[in-house]
Amino acid sequence: MLEQARRRLAGLNAKLRHHDMLYHGLDAPEVTDHQYDLLVQEKKRLLDEFPDIRQYDDYADVVGTPKIDSRFPKVQHLEPMLSLENAFTVQDVEKFITRVRRFLELQPDDILELSCELKMDGMSFSALYHGGKLTRVATRGNGHFGEDITTNAMVLRGLPHQLDSAPEVLEVRGEIYMHHEDFEKLRGSCNFANPRNAAAGSIRQLNQKIVEERNLSYVAYSAVNSTFATQQEILKQLDEWGFHTNKQVLFTDKIEEAIAFYNSVYTTRSALGYDIDGVVYKVNSINFQKLLGATGKSPRWAIAHKFPSTEARTKLLDITVQVGRTGVVTPIAELEPINIGGVMVSRASLHNLNEIERKDVRIGDLVIVKRAGEVIPQVVDVDKTLRSSGTQKFVFPSHCPSCGSKLHREPGEVALRCVAELSCKAQALERVKHFVSRDGLNIMGLGAKQIEFFCNHGLIGSIADIFSLEEKLHGINLDTEHGWGEKSVANLIAAIRNSATVRLSNFIFALGIRFIGVGAAKLIAEHYRSYKNWHQAMLALTETHDTVQIRGLGEKSISSLKAFFSVQGNLEVLESLSAKLNILDEASPAQRGSSAISGKTVVFTGTLESMSRTEAKLQAESLGAKVANSVSANTWLLVAGSNPGSKHEKALSLNVRVIDEQTWVKMVEDARS
Repeated sequence: MLEQARRRLAGLNAKLRHHDMLYHGLDAPEVTDHQYDLLVQEKKRLLDEFPDIRQYDDYADVVGTPKIDSRFPKVQHLEPMLSLENAFTVQDVEKFITRVRRFLELQPDDILELSCELKMDGMSFSALYHGGKLTRVATRGNGHFGEDITTNAMVLRGLPHQLDSAPEVLEVRGEIYMHHEDFEKLRGSCNFANPRNAAAGSIRQLNQKIVEERNLSYVAYSAVNSTFATQQEILKQLDEWGFHTNKQVLFTDKIEEAIAFYNSVYTTRSALGYDIDGVVYKVNSINFQKLLGATGKSPRWAIAHKFPSTEARTKLLDITVQVGRTGVVTPIAELEPINIGGVMVSRASLHNLNEIERKDVRIGDLVIVKRAGEVIPQVVDVDKTLRSSGTQKFVFPSHCPSCGSKLHREPGEVALRCVAELSCKAQALERVKHFVSRDGLNIMGLGAKQIEFFCNHGLIGSIADIFSLEEKLHGINLDTEHGWGEKSVANLIAAIRNSATVRLSNFIFALGIRFIGVGAAKLIAEHYRSYKNWHQAMLALTETHDTVQIRGLGEKSISSLKAFFSVQGNLEVLESLSAKLNILDEASPAQRGSSAISGKTVVFTGTLESMSRTEAKLQAESLGAKVANSVSANTWLLVAGSNPGSKHEKALSLNVRVIDEQTWVKMVEDARS
């Protein structure tokens, strides 16, 4: 029996070593996080049952694996970057608390405060500062040595290059990650399985410009070799130094509150816009942390409470294809309905043809499906051990299933695309949804379901048709249709009329041009200032082999603009829209800089009555103000609507000026006069 256990331990270690190499070394995991965790748990149970075989455990204190053939120099961390022990149940967390209290010899009445923080699903890094100046950024690597990625990290948005009043030597640690929105934009041109892999692969690019274009984000969560007394003080100081920190954090000495925080985060995580895979509990006292120390692999003062698996196995019934807003044709898995995390799932993304071939996905297979919040479910693996002889390989279509145009693949990209643009009905439908979105024309009451209803009834075929909808609805009785009534129709017509006046940057974004997001649209609008100038410049650009320089805009974005204006159908839509809309000129940075609130930090809270939060933000930014999501000592003004919440209380405690919505409207009018 003991010999069998010893052989099983050797087998588990071999698997863990292999998967660690793929995950930490090559950013190309073969198994999901859940499957890896099951191996770790099996090994733990084996060692608990047969403690005598611990002497044969040759893979006990390893943290990750250094990248093979690394193109980046290896550097040593000031202190080891250890991985965290995992907890999967409330009982696991309770055992952790008991161990900590026992180790510290605390009495029942002694307080043990915890810091409860989101566990980011990204790539760990350390940033080293000497005399307040950023001198080095490194990956975690094997925990002791990492890769020097300083050059690429210099373009991380918001990473401070200089700190005021910092210790002579300071090492800040955090996580590099990618937002879902940026990952979806990247997916068509790169073969990354998930945002974590995309972040890890992007920060290791040899071309710094590519790193910058990937729009990576980061959060800082600790500072080693510092003199702070608590983790709470560390997070506060990191925030004051200008680091991005996660504001969703709880400090408590009650385990019930910690678990309630975990449950709250679990149920609302889909609204974050990025991946997390649990909550980290840390002993708040730094002195206690030092006393607790670490094992060879994990600190004794912290544990990661992982979320339950959001994966399930089901049968792949068929593969269909779906045309998106930018023409990317995505294969969709049609599944035997399966309950994943309380939601019935019958469809999942297969990403692209390369992913289908890499995973060898066949119709009739049993597949592993993962669902994470509101992110589209994905097929992450195939159970080939149960594959039958009747499975079929999928043949990807050569022409668009919507308009029949031949599909095209851009050099260096993995996605197949329909290049018919707005003349493709499927793309037109998705572009209408994008056109009316919050950062576009922000037409309230015209959501995805309403748009599909109007499209199915022949009332909307392109974005220009939105402004003919009022005329088309005359004589049509919608009262008999589910969800429609006289008031809802009147509200929709009013919203469409209100949206007919739009700022140039919002209009450019609303068009849904590939690679032109909110930031790029703003840069274009500031460069040309008026719709007429922009339109004429783009038409001239398509007639020559010349290019154009717009500060802050990359070659991909410029090429995409040129391609958009080269399609006759797009020009016809623009002509129709420009005749129906009042497209306002864009304020220049100089104009914004002359306003009374220019350079000041403004925060909005509560429900605004006369405008959306986005409209208020655009107002502030158009006048040169900085809009923040949280109140700090640097906040100049808090605009409070109804039900303002905790931001209002914090503003009062910091003596930050607080005004109501009406005062804000008057302030904006005065600034513009």
